[in-house]
Amino acid sequence: MMKQLIGFFFLACFCTGYAEIQTADSLTPIRQEIANSPQGTLVLLDVGGTLLAYPDAVLHPDHETWKYEWFQKHCPMITKEEKIAFDRIILGTLDKWKLLDPEWPEVIIQAQDLGIKVAAFTKVALDPTVRGSRAQILRDLGIPFKDDLPTLANGVFYEYAQGVIETEHPAKGPVLKEILSNLSERPEKIVFVDDRLKQIKSVDEACRELEIPCIAFHYVPHSCPPHLDEKIADYQLSTLTSEGRWVSEREAQIELEG
Repeated sequence: MMKQLIGFFFLACFCTGYAEIQTADSLTPIRQEIANSPQGTLVLLDVGGTLLAYPDAVLHPDHETWKYEWFQKHCPMITKEEKIAFDRIILGTLDKWKLLDPEWPEVIIQAQDLGIKVAAFTKVALDPTVRGSRAQILRDLGIPFKDDLPTLANGVFYEYAQGVIETEHPAKGPVLKEILSNLSERPEKIVFVDDRLKQIKSVDEACRELEIPCIAFHYVPHSCPPHLDEKIADYQLSTLTSEGRWVSEREAQIELEG
């Protein structure tokens, strides 16, 4: 009788929806969660800081406040078009980025082989001139995203192309709500992975409101953020805004010493 009650309680929790936040310092728990998920699961993966390692400290989210203050001081009247142009320049260096964990492609293929849909879910300045290019760059880096959501039309908060969902919205939770409302079929479960706790909490809250099962992994493979050399970072952003080019930390150091 007790086993039946426990089983009924578990089934009720699953059917009415549950959301859980877990911290992962490796891909092992993520891989295990995917292996134990039903075929109707949707896996959403952040890009920068999750799939790909930031090549320069100033691009890391832990240094966003410093970067924001720099732009407020040096470019207080920056326009959206200028932001898009700067993002496009940095996007052009993605071929120099590296996988944060070399097993990411294997994890994605594992999910796809199980019939699970997988998509990137990234926060960027939307630029119609590069739509679809991020998916190709990710594939060139060995990340095998497919067009797993072919019926997903672009929304108010996001654009979708070839397995990559892009949004300018500061929080991914509201964006996820719109995505789910536009999908032809509601996922049985969501597995979400992001290195930013703010986004993890946002998606967790959205799934609780929608009563959809969700495991949100706060992915932190490194315990400490990269050290920010403010002199180097200042030179990188100054070169970006004044010359329209991105220099790596090593290149910045050489140019400063020269």
